[in-house]
Amino acid sequence: MVLLVAVAISLGIAMINGAQNIGKIIGVSTRRVKRRSRLVYTANAVFMGIGAFTLGSRISKTIAKGIIDFSLLPGETSQLLASSSIVFSTIIVASISLHYKIPLSISQLVVGSAIGTGLALCGLECLNTERIALIVSSWITTPLIAGLTSTVLYKLDEYVSSRGNPRIEVALYTFYFSFSMFIVQYLLLSEFTGPEISFVYALFFAINIALALIIYSYTLEYPWEEELDILKFYTQSIIVLLLGLSYGAHDIGNAAGPLSLIFSYMYPSIDHLHTAITLTSLAFFVGAAIWGYRIAGTIGGGITPLTPTTGFIVQVSTAFTLFLVVSMGIPSSITLTLLGSIAGVGYARGLNYVNTKMLIKINLFWIVGVASTIVASYLFTMLFKIIL
Repeated sequence: MVLLVAVAISLGIAMINGAQNIGKIIGVSTRRVKRRSRLVYTANAVFMGIGAFTLGSRISKTIAKGIIDFSLLPGETSQLLASSSIVFSTIIVASISLHYKIPLSISQLVVGSAIGTGLALCGLECLNTERIALIVSSWITTPLIAGLTSTVLYKLDEYVSSRGNPRIEVALYTFYFSFSMFIVQYLLLSEFTGPEISFVYALFFAINIALALIIYSYTLEYPWEEELDILKFYTQSIIVLLLGLSYGAHDIGNAAGPLSLIFSYMYPSIDHLHTAITLTSLAFFVGAAIWGYRIAGTIGGGITPLTPTTGFIVQVSTAFTLFLVVSMGIPSSITLTLLGSIAGVGYARGLNYVNTKMLIKINLFWIVGVASTIVASYLFTMLFKIIL
């Protein structure tokens, strides 16, 4: 019975994650993209499912066995105890935070739960402290990188706009579009052809797209604001899809990692990791497609006012930063990355544009949230030891 409930909770976490990620993506999109919301929701749900299925193993392996060394755990039921404790404590703390509208990252809750579980089973000895230190440090460095990127891009956009030359603006958005296409192709192809071949192919394709767009721009006569507006729209669209791909690849480990541990205990002969990724990818897609439009809001508005331009810069910065995180297989925090980008844009506009008190409050909530899951998972593990 405990196994079935744990499996259901894991899939529920995946569905909630999918829906939340749609809200994060659409919440900072431009009005033109939002007007095609149904198409955007569907396309993002598909890309999140693709990202989760094709790239999810990078993060899922870290969540499943990168934090706890299961070879040091006593007894055959250790993996069952660990996975059940992780999903139960995560869903309880996440539900409490949702009820009181406290912004917490599920990725951080899962990591905190894994730490508490490991401590309850065999203390610090079975915890991969180096991996934990890397993950925790990424919670600091990732939003800083995203914030610095968004600040630089905002200043660059401000400079380009001040020049009043449409061709320079076309060159900037051509770079955004081509680089985003490069990342999408590289991430997908690297899982099948290897990093070297996929890098060369994706780079060649992106360079050709950039050259074609620049050459086309020189065939147009002034004024050509309509063509520039079309380029901006398609650039925004590919960035949104890239975010969906990255979000799926990053967050699938929250559910697939613990679920793979349950499957390894229930069905030791199957490929439990890819089975878990397949099921949670479907749950990700369903949650994003069904619930995404209900919770998509103006995320970030409480930190700094977002315009169409700053919203786009936030998305670009978040997408580029997550590309690095996913490539390295580090379970950081999408929410922290997004808010780092938002804060960077706000500070680039001026200190009076940022609600610093809100940022401090959110960071304190995250510290309390992770600590809560450590305590909750520790208590759940001790309880499951008695029951199981």
